[in-house]
Amino acid sequence: MEKIVLSLLFAGFYSLICPQVTIFKAKKIITMNPAQPEANAVAVKDGKILSVGRFKYLVKDFKDSAAIDRQFEDDVIVPGFIEAHMHPQIAGFFWQYLYVGFFDRYDPDGNFIKGCRSKKEVLDRIANAVKLEKHKEGWVIAWGYQSEFYEHEPLTVDELNPISGDYKVCVENANMHAMYVNKHGLDAIGVTPQTDIEGVGMCGGRPTGVLLELKAMRLALKHLPNVGFEDMCNITRAASRLAHRVGVTTMTDLAAGLSFLTHGFEAYFHEVPKDDFPQRVALFPVNGLAMTKGIDYIKSLHKKNNDKLWFDAIKFLTDGSLQCHTAHVQWPAYHNCACNGMENIPLDQLMKQWMLFHEAGFRVALHVNGSQAIEQALQAAKYVLNRCPRIDHRHSFEHNQMVTEAQLARMKTLGLVANFFINHIYYWGDIHVENLGYRRAAHLNPLASALRHGVPFSIHSDASVTPVDPLFTMWVAVNRLRSSGKVLGSAQRISVYDALKAVTLDAAYILGKEDVLGSIEVGKYADFAILDKNPLTVKSLKIKDICVKATVLGGKVFTIMPSPSWRYFKFNKTCTSIISQFCY
Repeated sequence: MEKIVLSLLFAGFYSLICPQVTIFKAKKIITMNPAQPEANAVAVKDGKILSVGRFKYLVKDFKDSAAIDRQFEDDVIVPGFIEAHMHPQIAGFFWQYLYVGFFDRYDPDGNFIKGCRSKKEVLDRIANAVKLEKHKEGWVIAWGYQSEFYEHEPLTVDELNPISGDYKVCVENANMHAMYVNKHGLDAIGVTPQTDIEGVGMCGGRPTGVLLELKAMRLALKHLPNVGFEDMCNITRAASRLAHRVGVTTMTDLAAGLSFLTHGFEAYFHEVPKDDFPQRVALFPVNGLAMTKGIDYIKSLHKKNNDKLWFDAIKFLTDGSLQCHTAHVQWPAYHNCACNGMENIPLDQLMKQWMLFHEAGFRVALHVNGSQAIEQALQAAKYVLNRCPRIDHRHSFEHNQMVTEAQLARMKTLGLVANFFINHIYYWGDIHVENLGYRRAAHLNPLASALRHGVPFSIHSDASVTPVDPLFTMWVAVNRLRSSGKVLGSAQRISVYDALKAVTLDAAYILGKEDVLGSIEVGKYADFAILDKNPLTVKSLKIKDICVKATVLGGKVFTIMPSPSWRYFKFNKTCTSIISQFCY
């Protein structure tokens, strides 16, 4: 009897000091580990993967210390999805306000929000919002406007003034490279007929209300309603809900530290470490903040890194948006459009700042959409690396929409990594055919070429620009279907396996975290997405319809409420609008 009591006491003490092993059983586990591609069970301890293999063998190996979790035994387990380029707090911030985008969406709480199919619907929605309630600090804010679907017509003061009453109105373009402000808003931000700032729209000697790119948009951003700490925590949580519903266990913020999102860092450090926060987060401070605060400040941020929250590369914004005609494009530029994009940072300044961060040991991530922006970024990369060689630097080019074959070859030579905004093919494929011609449009986001050249890459949503959803992003990469239902660039399709790798193991590599993330193998974090179907065996057109049933982060299960099986607006007609000329 005494021996039994001692045995029970020892067992209890052992369970306290040695946390129990949990074995998750699945119909199939896609590990993304080439040395062991498949399994049907994974053992987890201390938030990490202890073993992967056949269920009967794992049960035998850990029979005295394992708890068996069978809740996913009819499902497919894959590594947790990594959204390697998004803007969580921007997405959460805008969802506080009025959505006026073209496509239907679901908000962070799963509510269906119908898109605006015409410019009149946009204006009507804003007018109704003006009447509904008192607005914070006198601002009516809307977001998601997509001028490219309304014959490229911006919103102007002449259209906004009659519907805005005494309120200041600010409308964000979905691409985050343009804003539209009414007369009261222009007065508040100090724009007058004498304002001489690049991107501030003027026509006939008076402001149009159009603000293009950073220099102009900053005028409005710094006057938007103040965001308190509690608000920012709620905003961060809202973004987390958006990402969790679609299986994301690691998300990134590629514009961390923006001045108008006050308390951004504090909110991340307050919310992410909590046990009920279902993601890890990588923060990419913007170069303006880094230059203002200095290298020592950036080093102090990196000292705060932990398993759930860390600071990553410095983010540069070099050019604009293709559909907004502000991306910097090589000859012959845009079809039927005299402009050729806007430089957000001159080449000499880019070289100087990049060198500063590179010499200090930091990565940089460069927003490059147009082919000329990519060309200048390649020149800057060569300048930096020739003067200060560094092994395995993993500087990244983000978006890369118009990257050419020759540029991909140089990216490989320079050791650069890439992150493609592949969702553009679906959302703006028809617009790009119109703006660039079919041949150039068909080569946008050339994933198959990147594979051939051996350039490591991930694929992303750029949320809030498009909804975060890795399965949908995979679907676009595999099928390259436009919203009109037509294929764009079939030669650049990639396999489902390569698409899955791009949002798991390759995304981890881009972030420099392939040792702990991206595959289901011993020693890595136990981060999983639980799917109702196997993406490698369903028909390619059905990938986007796979249901994410739960996620696992560090061995902890986070269930997901059932969501609609079809999340995207489908339309059958091709967008054939003619580009209109405006005084900007």
